[in-house]
Amino acid sequence: MKKHKATLEKGLLATNAIPMWSRIILETLEPVKRLLPPGSNVIEIGYGDGKLSCFLADEYGWRITGYEISHEAQKKAIDYARKVGVDDITDFNVVKPEETWKLEGEYDAVFIKTVLYNAKTTKEYGKWLDWVCSVMKPSGIFINFENGKTNLLTQVYRRIRKRYYTDLCMYDSEIHLLYERRFKILHVAHYGSISQFIAPFRIPYLIISTLEELFFTRNAGNSFITALVTKKLDGRRQGV
Repeated sequence: MKKHKATLEKGLLATNAIPMWSRIILETLEPVKRLLPPGSNVIEIGYGDGKLSCFLADEYGWRITGYEISHEAQKKAIDYARKVGVDDITDFNVVKPEETWKLEGEYDAVFIKTVLYNAKTTKEYGKWLDWVCSVMKPSGIFINFENGKTNLLTQVYRRIRKRYYTDLCMYDSEIHLLYERRFKILHVAHYGSISQFIAPFRIPYLIISTLEELFFTRNAGNSFITALVTKKLDGRRQGV
């Protein structure tokens, strides 16, 4: 695991919050291993530099088919996959954003990390979830990590920092209902309130996040990150 965790942390460098994201991803994915054995075919949307994708391939043995909007990202991902020896079970592709919904297939799982909150409306977000259903096998698993609206302090911070996504579809109770209409929720966990502000610093983050969990109830309406593992409600292939 030590080798694989190093691969994971390299894949999280861009977040500048490695202790937080490393914890969230490992806590979410470890129980998924029994649902997705090595060799499972997984489609990933938004692979970035590909390092997180390579962790999924390296640690869990999943065959990753990734899609990004940048040829530069594709090159970085392919180069890194060769470097760590998972180029035989990773396939990195480029797609225009508006053509993502045209992608077809029948995958064992869909993996997405902080992409869907870019939807401009709940209707658009729902179309994304319909597309996810359309490319999953009847027994397929959807793993998604989503940014949440959290609290007023965080929203003010985002506005001051001019974060483009402040008014987009970050996870909240309304978005959660979209999932419940389409999926059986196998796992959901909510993280963060104040701790995300010190997420780059391992020890302070662990202390504050532990206190948060002891004294505050996290839910869809007040969390910084929501991690979900879901399964389609029935065996029908759903379309956009």
